[in-house]
Amino acid sequence: MSTPSRGGRRIADRRTPRTPRSRPDRSVTTAVVLLVVAAASVALTRGEQPADVVGGTEGALVDRTQLSCPATSLPDMTGRGVRTQAFAGLVADDEAGEALGDGGTVGAGPTGGEPTDLELARGEQVPVDDAVDGPFLDAAGERAAGLFGFRTDASGTAAAVGACVAPRSSWWFSGLGADLDHSSQLVLSNVDPGPAVVDVTVFGPDGEIDTVGTRGITVAAGETTTISLADVAPQTPELMVSVQASRGRIAVAASDRYAAGAAAPVGFEWVGGAPLPTRTVRLAGVPAAAATKTLLVGNPSDSEALLEVEVAGSGGSFVPTDLDQVSVAPGTVETVDLSDVLPRREAVAVRVRAQVPVVASLRAASRPDLTYADMTAPLVGPAAAPVLGRGRATVQLTAGDVASVARVEGFDADGRSTGDDEVDVAATATAAWRPARGTDYVVVRPVEGTVFGAVVYDDAPGLATAPLRSLPIRVRLPEVVPGPR
Repeated sequence: MSTPSRGGRRIADRRTPRTPRSRPDRSVTTAVVLLVVAAASVALTRGEQPADVVGGTEGALVDRTQLSCPATSLPDMTGRGVRTQAFAGLVADDEAGEALGDGGTVGAGPTGGEPTDLELARGEQVPVDDAVDGPFLDAAGERAAGLFGFRTDASGTAAAVGACVAPRSSWWFSGLGADLDHSSQLVLSNVDPGPAVVDVTVFGPDGEIDTVGTRGITVAAGETTTISLADVAPQTPELMVSVQASRGRIAVAASDRYAAGAAAPVGFEWVGGAPLPTRTVRLAGVPAAAATKTLLVGNPSDSEALLEVEVAGSGGSFVPTDLDQVSVAPGTVETVDLSDVLPRREAVAVRVRAQVPVVASLRAASRPDLTYADMTAPLVGPAAAPVLGRGRATVQLTAGDVASVARVEGFDADGRSTGDDEVDVAATATAAWRPARGTDYVVVRPVEGTVFGAVVYDDAPGLATAPLRSLPIRVRLPEVVPGPR
């Protein structure tokens, strides 16, 4: 497999124990920023500008949620056949444990088509048709609150889990590629009634890549456009990609195929997109079983990014000493080998801090599959994720600078609880929780402190990760202040 031409790969082999920081955690500030960005993800029925989406009991209930499930045209290169499924679900309760209403409708169908009614009651998770084509979920009324959806792909050797996402105006990806051993594809879906106009910007190890036909792309209402990165940035193994809508909104899925070398088997995964670069990046869901673990950091700014990498394990966090002065040049992508740094057979998360906003992901690979720990934010309300193989999953939760608590509960497809627990997470540490057999999905609710995390699937053939993201529950409506007379 080809390597970046800058020779920027760094290898760390030592670590220094770390105690919790005395300076305040930036988690609250980051959460507020991401919530403002996430406001664009929820379409309101009255045609008003989207309000701030929040978790918990403040604000009015969301009354319209639209989600686009991932789709891809990348061929199956595993040679084992891939089974694809899509699911939709509704959490039963809000963050305070209060029951959510069952009024309104939930529809599902192909993007651009008329959705048909989906028989989905509170607490249930049901299959959705047209999984390969990326179905569109549209909920109105009370059932718009707490809607979630996922696509899963599985073969005898590989697995992938991709969340159905709400459209927004800004998407950033790190860890994509465009060469023979690492190929990625962007799928842009417009679920709104008007056209969307987007610009796609691609960065590699040597800087921004001159591309043709990636600016001013028009995606008509109800249409889907696919961009193969090999067509716009050929022979570039590691990429950072920005998708910005100058008009309308867009839902973006990033499909990834990766092989460790020319003769190695090919794995596949969905790479999650962040709304914005940020100075503090939280990467959750690093599979303990992975053989190689590579941090991929993109710096879209005009200034050099000096990185501080923290690893959050079961006993707290530490800083790998050889990574104290890792830097990323302006407009470039850097790789950092953490294979010998991260604890083996232990649930961990990674924090990356920089003085300029960056984008990052962590690729975890084992023959013959891979997955990505994607950028996440602290939970402000319930989050949900599927369980593959009726019990094959591990919930990994990481706390901020203070000890935190989260409630985790498993459910079967009919909404019956399969077991719950309050998970105590020590300051700056990572804790793990396993659902019981018969579980089809899990719900995580923050109780105290600051918690972020992911669900990891790694105890059967294939690796996969699903970041935990707060579900649309309520909106904080704008306050109207009378003007001067």
